[in-house]
Formats: sequence, C-alpha cells, structure tokens
Amino acid sequence: MNGFRLFLKVRRGDPQIVCSMAYRPHIFSNEYFKYPEGKGPERATQFWKKYFFTLCDSLHLWALPRFTYFIVGISIILLHKDYLSAKSVLDWRSKGVRVMAWTVNSPIEKQHTARNLKITYLTDTLTGEA
Repeated sequence: MNGFRLFLKVRRGDPQIVCSMAYRPHIFSNEYFKYPEGKGPERATQFWKKYFFTLCDSLHLWALPRFTYFIVGISIILLHKDYLSAKSVLDWRSKGVRVMAWTVNSPIEKQHTARNLKITYLTDTLTGEA
C-alpha cells in the first residue's frame, strides 16, 4: 500500500482525522530552499532531468491549490516559512484549509507569523518564546 492510498483509507475511515501536506518551492528540482539564498543545489545534472524536475515543480505549484488538496483531503497545509504571504494564508483559508508555517526559528519570524499572519508554526527552538 503506497502512502497516498493509506492517506485516503484513513480519511475514509474517520473524516474527523486531521491530514496535512507540506509544501516548499522547488521541491523536485532543488535540494533545499532558503531565504535569502533562494534555491539550493540542483538535484540533477543532466539537462532532461533538470527540465523534467522543473516541470514537476510548476505542475505541483499549479495543481496543489486547485485540486490536489481536495483529492487528497487535507485539512492543514504546512507552508515553508520563506514562501508564506498574507495572500497565500487567505487563499488557503477560503478553501477551508488551515495553514501552518515550518520551520520558524528566529524570534522575529515567530512574532510575525503569530501576530500578523495569525497562524501556528513548527519550530526547532524555544528561543524567543513567551
């Protein structure tokens, strides 16, 4: 049983169970994404693989807010902290999907995420909590 089928089986068994999905830019084509550096090293060196992974990134970015979230049945979307915006939070809320940020570690980012965007976040540190 693959992960997607398990995901759907759990949701069918009890629709009240919360299911989530994480998203970050360039997930297929680059090893990481970090502000202010941007995209990390590319996953592929061959031209056709680079092109294919970039196409996958574009399709994923297009499909996720249009129908993937609905087909999968997510109730929470985890968005990379450097991809967050007030508009993206409002767009997801209008679809009935809660937004969480990951991984928010600096005290200023935590403050902005909680006070301005009014969303919860995942963190690796308790620095700046209180």
